[in-house]
Amino acid sequence: MSLFPRYKNKEIKVTKNSSEELWRYRKDLWDVLKILEKGYPCPKCKRKGNVIEKCWQKGDKVYKAVVVELEDYCLLTHFGMFTYKRW
Repeated sequence: MSLFPRYKNKEIKVTKNSSEELWRYRKDLWDVLKILEKGYPCPKCKRKGNVIEKCWQKGDKVYKAVVVELEDYCLLTHFGMFTYKRW
């Protein structure tokens, strides 16, 4: 049994900075998996082909996950949260 959740049959692993970001927002890798599976694409700028950037909105908060797909696993490089206000 694997300790890490799997996305597209690859384990999701984290960098040190992204693990601190997850801890700050009290989220874990299973929340990242939910964002990757059910979220919508939200690139702020054009990224390389192997980079996935998805968002998921809950109330007025939007959670963003940036993942790099490597050969053996997916690496979470950034996790953030911002508020969405309608005008």
